[in-house]
Amino acid sequence: MKQTLLLMVVLLFTAKVGAQSRKQAKEYKIKSTTETTTLFENGKEGVTYKSSYKAFDKDGNVIEEVDYNKDGSTRKRVRTKYAGKEKSEEIVENNKSAKDNSEDPKYSRTTWKHNGNGDKVEETQYDQAGNIIQRTTFTYNSKGEKLMELTMDASGKIIRKEIYVYNAKGLKTEKKIYGPNDTLIKVIKYTYA
Repeated sequence: MKQTLLLMVVLLFTAKVGAQSRKQAKEYKIKSTTETTTLFENGKEGVTYKSSYKAFDKDGNVIEEVDYNKDGSTRKRVRTKYAGKEKSEEIVENNKSAKDNSEDPKYSRTTWKHNGNGDKVEETQYDQAGNIIQRTTFTYNSKGEKLMELTMDASGKIIRKEIYVYNAKGLKTEKKIYGPNDTLIKVIKYTYA
């Protein structure tokens, strides 16, 4: 219980600091930050290593993030490009060890397109060779409410569809999720008090 509570506090603190970092990076003209970690064992100081690095552009956007292993090798690198305030491309490289059984791909590239309102209208994922893995399109009504997400595989076959319904106040009331062949998988309802 104590570990779960501590984890929640750490996650909340991290989210708050991360939300402020863009504004602070721009305001103080921060070009990069480096995080150093010192491990302790039985109350005694042990290994100290550079655990992460972030680089910022002039607008405070994170353009590169690197996570390191204790031995100094790169564990993960994420490079991000922006079109105005919106992300336009992100490249993720995971240096997986033989012990790593996570489902994260070793390499992925994602691009985004936005409409004039800044709404994401397309998200495309590529493999290392530049081949499309999947593409998701987003449609909105005149009020800016997202009506549908449509995800297709490399051949254009629909693999997932999400339909959104709103009330007169513009609050989302329902989301329907469909799988291949327009098979209804799940309905999520939203209520407000």
